[in-house]
Amino acid sequence: MKKINLVILMLMVSTLTFLISCGGDNASSEKKSFSVKPLKTEVEGSLKDYIEIIDGSYEGNPPDVNQCYLKVKVKVLKKWNEYDKSKTDGIDDYSVDLKLDVLDSTGMPVSGFNEYTVSNNKDNDNDGLFNALKIGSGEVIVSFLSYMDFSEQLAEAYKKAKKFTITANMKQYRYKGSGDESTSNASNSQSTESSSSDCDQFIKDYEQFVDSYIKILKKYKKNPSDASIIAEYSDVVQKAAEMQTNASNCTDAKYTAKLANIATKMAKAAAELQ
Repeated sequence: MKKINLVILMLMVSTLTFLISCGGDNASSEKKSFSVKPLKTEVEGSLKDYIEIIDGSYEGNPPDVNQCYLKVKVKVLKKWNEYDKSKTDGIDDYSVDLKLDVLDSTGMPVSGFNEYTVSNNKDNDNDGLFNALKIGSGEVIVSFLSYMDFSEQLAEAYKKAKKFTITANMKQYRYKGSGDESTSNASNSQSTESSSSDCDQFIKDYEQFVDSYIKILKKYKKNPSDASIIAEYSDVVQKAAEMQTNASNCTDAKYTAKLANIATKMAKAAAELQ
């Protein structure tokens, strides 16, 4: 079976490795937040006429178990309805994908920062911007997420962070074709059913993995010296390896949406532990 991209999954495993091997909070006193302002209130991308940044200072938190957040307030200027009516049922077949880049005082990207991103659609918990675009107005706080481990290099990058830009695009994430989409022969049908079954099982396993990860994360937060965490961590590493081996090419829209929701669940749980 073909493998899907499991970057988030492996980032979670590497996070636990970092925590257990380094003692987690030993450098917490050195961690500092940073404050940035928009280079300009206009966003880049296909939604530049629909969204603008509310001017002001915004604070980015230091890595908390490699989860880095930066919340920005944006304003929706008008309703988005540029979808292709011949191929979709409307805005619900799209997601709002945003990218935030951290810049220095001259407007150049700061080395050491990973990209901050967020995806909004009707199925996500973080759907405020998506809903505002449906009605054509509103001010929304968008929580951008990036994965970065604390290091001296990142601490230096935080000192240089002064400005930011946002790129916002509307992307189709679910497609409903027209006409008869049944397969023309039995072998194709059997292959599709097998692939669907593989993906259904993978989604189930992936969600169980994230639930296990969240459980260990909470346990570690409560008591970093608990020796039983190491045994549970070993189980998680083994499970992650099995999932990498058995992962299917689950590129169908219904699976990518589920994967995005599971990733959001993990990010939300980590944010609540801050």
